[in-house]
Amino acid sequence: MVQLNPIEFFWKIMIPSAAPYIFTGLRIGIGLSWLAIVAAEMLIGGVGIGFFIWDAWNSSHISEIILALFYVGIIGFVLDRVIAGLAKVVTRGTRAELKGYVMQPYLKLDHVDKTFSRGNATTEVLKDINLTIERGEYVSIIGHSGCGKSTLLNIVAGLTNATMGCVLLENREVNSPGPDRAVVFQNHSLLPWLTVYENVRLGVDKVFASSKSRSERDAWTMHNLNLVQMAHAKDKRPAEISGGMKQRVGIARALAMEPKVLLLDEPFGALDALTRAHLQDSVMALHQKLGKHHSDDHARCR
Repeated sequence: MVQLNPIEFFWKIMIPSAAPYIFTGLRIGIGLSWLAIVAAEMLIGGVGIGFFIWDAWNSSHISEIILALFYVGIIGFVLDRVIAGLAKVVTRGTRAELKGYVMQPYLKLDHVDKTFSRGNATTEVLKDINLTIERGEYVSIIGHSGCGKSTLLNIVAGLTNATMGCVLLENREVNSPGPDRAVVFQNHSLLPWLTVYENVRLGVDKVFASSKSRSERDAWTMHNLNLVQMAHAKDKRPAEISGGMKQRVGIARALAMEPKVLLLDEPFGALDALTRAHLQDSVMALHQKLGKHHSDDHARCR
């Protein structure tokens, strides 16, 4: 997926892509033009290498004809090499540039294996997992209990290291947790002694302490609580709100860190069917509104 405006797309994608074909056509055109000039000189006469060839032909001077044709070939070859060299200079880095703008997936799982060992016993949980996800996609990982869905998300989150293979986010290897990958677990994981506001503000202060002022962090915290319709309960503690509301707070806390990837590890699995369906719809609406990239491991079939 190309994240460029029209002008950038034209100069960074269209021109580098078309340049090799433009220069190929230029080489062919110059070659044909050179031959046309020689032929015109032969027909018109007077001056030029074409006239020299024609005169030598009429005089039956074979050696002069061969010499003239040799000159024609040398000049044509030199012109072709000059254009080819110019093409290499102009199109240098074209493949790398195209790769950087177009071909690199936003999130990539490359031959990921995960094996757990205890003593002499080993358990292979994941084997040769390959997956590419583009920016803005919402991907659900579906499978039976114990198949390794949560383990896979933990590897993407950097909470668990892969035994083999790697995870790349924007072409950078993931090998530790970071605010660019937020996780919402099945257990809401809210701190019980903090209020709803304080639970979200904790993550905001951690990520934006050096880039946002105190008032900006306050406004950003309330903005994300409003996104999940929990601003009215900002002063309540987790014990005072329902399970669905706790999960809303967990989502708000994750979104408040402005992650590049939001990982949902069955966050609605312990909720009743009606609340689960409502929150799933809310998350999809948020995804469309924010344009962020999400990945979850719960089935969305209903």
